[in-house]
Amino acid sequence: MLRVLCHKIRPTSGVISDRVMFKSSPSSPESPFGGGRVWLLRLTDGRKVWEGWSDQQGYYTATGLELGEEYVAVGIDTARNQKATGAGPVRATEAA
Repeated sequence: MLRVLCHKIRPTSGVISDRVMFKSSPSSPESPFGGGRVWLLRLTDGRKVWEGWSDQQGYYTATGLELGEEYVAVGIDTARNQKATGAGPVRATEAA
């Protein structure tokens, strides 16, 4: 049996400008996750739709996303000092 999964494609003019943070211990305050790899996973199916890097203050801007779609941001520490976690969801909005 062939099963076809359909995902309604929305306009890809969506943008997310956000910040990734980390905590060095459960009781420590959050700090910017500078220079980290960032993945955006579509909330509805977990598909990775964007990959980029945060700046030194932890900010990133993802473009070409489905407008109105929700995503989970995952920070990946390529230096392997921190564990990766997901946060969100964040919603893609129209670029200003």
